[in-house]
Amino acid sequence: MSELNRNKQIHKQMQMKKYLTILLITTISFFKLTGQTRLPGATSSNPASEKSFDFTLEAQLKNDIDDIGLAIANSLMNCCSSYGGTNIRSDIDYQEVRLNEVTGSFTIPMTVNWQGSLSGNNYWIKGKLIISSNGTKTWLKIKDSGGFYAGCSQGCVK
Repeated sequence: MSELNRNKQIHKQMQMKKYLTILLITTISFFKLTGQTRLPGATSSNPASEKSFDFTLEAQLKNDIDDIGLAIANSLMNCCSSYGGTNIRSDIDYQEVRLNEVTGSFTIPMTVNWQGSLSGNNYWIKGKLIISSNGTKTWLKIKDSGGFYAGCSQGCVK
C-alpha cells in the first residue's frame, strides 16, 4: 500500500512539474508579445518600451526562476570549485529580469554563492543567465570573488 501511495506521489510531482513548465512557457510567450527592446546582457536603464515583471502577481514565475537559479548555482559550483561546497544559493535581481521581444530571450541577472567545503570561504559569481526562445541557456559572467581558474564558468551552463 505504501508503494502505491509513493507512486501516486511521484506521479503528482511529475504532473506538477509539467504544469509549471507549461505555465513558464505561457508566461514567457505572453511577455514576448508585450515586448522589450533591451538586448540580453545590456546595462540597466529603464526605457519606456521595456516591460518589467511584477513578481507579487507572478508568484509562480518567481518560484520557477528561483528553481532555475539554484540549478545554475549548482552547475557553476561544480564547474568552478575543486572540492565542492555547501550553503549553495542564488540571489536573483528580480527588478532586472527581462524578456526581449526582438530575440525572444529571457534575461535573469543573479549572483550565485557557496561556502567552500575545505576552506570555509564564501565564493560567488555574478552574471546573467540568458534563456533563448528555443530553451538554450547561456551564462554571461560579470565578475566573481576570485580563487577560480580562468574561464571556469564558460560552457558550464547547459
